[in-house]
Amino acid sequence: MVNPADSDLIRFSAAEFDVIFPFHVSFGRDGIIASMGRSMRKLSTAVRPGVRFADVFTPKRPEEPFDFDRLTAGPGRLRTVCERSRGTVLRGQFLAHGGKMFFLGSPWLAEMSELIGTGLTLDDFAAHDPTLDLLQLLQLQKIVTDDLHSLTERLKAKSAQAAEAARAKDVFLASISHELRTPLTGILGMSEILAEQVHGPLNEKQLRDIHIVQTSGRNLLKLINDVIDYAKAGTGQAELHRQPCGIETFCSPALERTRAAAEKRGQRVMFVNEAPGAQANVDARRMTEVLVNLLGNASKFSPEGGECGLRASLAPGEVRLEVWDRGIGIEPDNITKLFKRASKKGHRASRRSMI
Repeated sequence: MVNPADSDLIRFSAAEFDVIFPFHVSFGRDGIIASMGRSMRKLSTAVRPGVRFADVFTPKRPEEPFDFDRLTAGPGRLRTVCERSRGTVLRGQFLAHGGKMFFLGSPWLAEMSELIGTGLTLDDFAAHDPTLDLLQLLQLQKIVTDDLHSLTERLKAKSAQAAEAARAKDVFLASISHELRTPLTGILGMSEILAEQVHGPLNEKQLRDIHIVQTSGRNLLKLINDVIDYAKAGTGQAELHRQPCGIETFCSPALERTRAAAEKRGQRVMFVNEAPGAQANVDARRMTEVLVNLLGNASKFSPEGGECGLRASLAPGEVRLEVWDRGIGIEPDNITKLFKRASKKGHRASRRSMI
């Protein structure tokens, strides 16, 4: 902005003034244009000597007409005018000097496309013009926006690929589970018929072999179900079928399944039930699987001949289940990594330590 108090100190040659204010327009008390800057001539052919300023420009605020005396009485105010023929908006100040009124401003452009539309270039603006800073900021903003748009498109493409891979995985799991379950159901069904000796008596060795087939088949079916459950949990599709049931409903099967393997290592799997008859609203099958995994892990990292177990107790508004063992434990530095996906850590005492 120009300080009107120093207007009488402005002493420039015509060439210097044109460089500093390339979009200036001067007019007399009669409103007739006397001169204009080099860039103003390029912006509008309607701006020329002998033409009334008010015929070329219109104030953005109609209540502020281009009255010489009113403009003289209110110097220094930032005003907005519009060039009639092209609609270009200019912002600047009116300054009276030497019997003339000078409009010292520049086009107010909000986008780089507007600069192109005016036919101007950055060289047409004065070096100190704030419009240059705005245009450079807009240009930088456009570059950042374009980069962000490109990055967003790449992320969308990657997300689509990941979604397609997840869908293909789900289709594969659904297909493979059907293909595996169908013959396995037949094998288990026939083995049960043989074990019941429907078609005739079997000797002890034959019954033992049939039992092995049944046990292996059930283990395989459990493995298939576990794989499917894991895949569903990873995609948020796992379903829980909650219903009230006694805690023994899921604690007892989990203990039985764990003891078979633990006894081979001479371990005792203990159950301390401090909440007999307690009810919980849970998915019993899922809870059994959770306890089997925790108890199996406790047994795995306990020494041979050691102990591990399950304790059930009551807390305000809940049933608390605690799996414990006498194993090597977890280093304090690794406690924060508990429950993180696929996290394994070594131990100074044993490489069998795992979180």
